[in-house]
Amino acid sequence: MHHNRLRDLAIFGLLLAPAVAQCPTGSTLVAGGQFPAPSGPVYAMAKWDPDGPGPLGEHIVCGGEFAYAGASATANIALLNPTTRTWSALGAGFDAPVHALAVSPSGTLTAAGDFALSGATAVARVAQWNGTSWLPLGSGTDGQVLAAAFTPNGDFLNSTVPSAAGF
Repeated sequence: MHHNRLRDLAIFGLLLAPAVAQCPTGSTLVAGGQFPAPSGPVYAMAKWDPDGPGPLGEHIVCGGEFAYAGASATANIALLNPTTRTWSALGAGFDAPVHALAVSPSGTLTAAGDFALSGATAVARVAQWNGTSWLPLGSGTDGQVLAAAFTPNGDFLNSTVPSAAGF
């Protein structure tokens, strides 16, 4: 059963990845140029409400391989406030690309990809946002994460590519 979920998640990720990855550098996220895109490829996007039921409302999180979003230094992950049309960093970001974003049923944002660090914190390719910084999710994973999701009961699923050492 667990393998079927991972297979389905991997298929979903493969179907979604080409559509997301087609956003060229310097393009805009919506027609009319209202939101400048990050400075490099975007591999994952998610709607997320950073303060839950608070007054902020939904924002857009982009993960990928970029150093800037708008005028903000962002380190491969950025938060777009659609009301103010401004980008901001999410903590220290990551030292390598973000390939997947998932929001848990309780509203926790999780990022996954190629990265090992967020600032000086070891996160082993999977990290959760705690409101001020990225923390490891469990012991992380040894392989590159290409897709991630949460089940309705809050279980985290991810599809990984084994590390070179695993071959």
